[in-house]
Amino acid sequence: GIAYQARPAEIMEMKVEHNPDEIAWQRRLAEKRGEPVAEPPSILNLRGIASFMNMEGWDADDYHFRGPVKSIRNVDIDMLGQRGWFVKVTVMRLEDGDVDLDMLITQRAWQSNDPPCVGQDIEGSLWLQGYLWFI
Repeated sequence: GIAYQARPAEIMEMKVEHNPDEIAWQRRLAEKRGEPVAEPPSILNLRGIASFMNMEGWDADDYHFRGPVKSIRNVDIDMLGQRGWFVKVTVMRLEDGDVDLDMLITQRAWQSNDPPCVGQDIEGSLWLQGYLWFI
């Protein structure tokens, strides 16, 4: 992918109020499985979340992404009068493993004074290169 814009992700926390029926159901499931009964969290922290969504109203190959950076490599060439980074970002989490996306983020697209770093959550929009395999 080629980033239109990217930035450090805002780390959001949300208060969660669980329905009493949901809590009772989770307790029954835990007891049935012989697992310890745990209280559900009251705060949902979005640190490390991975998402990849098509941007409504944009072209079919434009996406919003969010996720932790797994690797970074400096772009050693002058690209359109600027430097940048090749970044691998986790954009989905599946049962059999993470889905990582390689993307180019130029200095002009990066919306921070500090360069991206491994482990940092970033978000933005990108143009996905390739072809639509599902058509």
